[in-house]
Order: sequence, then C-alpha cells, then structure tokens
Amino acid sequence: MSAIETEKQAIRKQLLTTRNAHAKPQDFSLQAKGLVESQSGLIASYSATDTEPETKALNNLLAESQRLVLPEISGSNLIWRIPEKLIPGPHRILSPIGPKVELSEISLVVTPALAVDSKGIRLGKGAGYYDRALADFQGLVYALIFESEYLESLPMESHDVKIDGVITEKTIRTF
Repeated sequence: MSAIETEKQAIRKQLLTTRNAHAKPQDFSLQAKGLVESQSGLIASYSATDTEPETKALNNLLAESQRLVLPEISGSNLIWRIPEKLIPGPHRILSPIGPKVELSEISLVVTPALAVDSKGIRLGKGAGYYDRALADFQGLVYALIFESEYLESLPMESHDVKIDGVITEKTIRTF
C-alpha cells in the first residue's frame, strides 16, 4: 500500500467514526433543488446507506420528474439504470432494477463521499467505483456530504477524479 493510500485509510477511519457517532438523517433536497432544476438531462443519484447523507427526498424529487438514474454495482463497475424497483445489492446498498442508461445520457451525477476538499478532491470508501465510472464523464459531478466533511485538503492519487462541487445540509459549493 502506498503512503498516500495509507493516509487515505487513516482519514477514512476517522471520518467514519465521526459520521457513525454523529450522523443524523437530514433532507438535502432543498439545497440540491436549484442545481437539479438547472440540468436538462437525466440525473444520477444513489441509494444512501444508514451513515450517509439521506438521498430519499432528492431521489423522490428526481423520480417525480422522471429524471432519476441510480447505479448498480456489477463486479468492479457501475451500471446506470432508471429504477423501476430497488432490491438489496452488494455492500448493503439498494440496487435498481430497470432499463440501462448510458453515462453520456446523464447531465449530473450526485455521488456519495466521506469528504471533499476545497480543490474538488473526493474521498470515497476506497473501492474506486465512482473514479472508474466517471473517468471520462463530461457532465457535472457533485458529492453529497455533511458540512463537517468539507475539508481544506485531501491526498490525491493519479486515478482520483476531481468533482465540480458539493451539496451539504447547509449550502452548495462549486469548484
């Protein structure tokens, strides 16, 4: 394991401990509404786990306008689908059943993250699903994080994909 990966693992451990101790469900849809409404295409979100910022209200808002796309974990990759039904999937994440969508049809991807820094470096849980999926993505990418997870600086590796902004329970920041 590289020195950067070791540093990332230590940061993940600290953030998960804090998140597990203090995370409360909060509605992020009010902050995201303007960003979502400014996009004309499909919008990819995700099904949050118990310790992540809540996505139900945001996903309902997108589903009402028939613009919601969710990722399905397939091996080491993500497949994007219009959710007609959700079933238990890998890593205790709800997985969509429905028509497949090409990433090029999506204008905005809202990703999970443990932290994001002021330069748009996103720290995920370490499996690299989103970095692989978004490596050539041409649309906007925003992470959904708690305000306390917006940090000044995070370590970055060559495969890490920078994002365009963050949505917190308090505000939206664009980089």
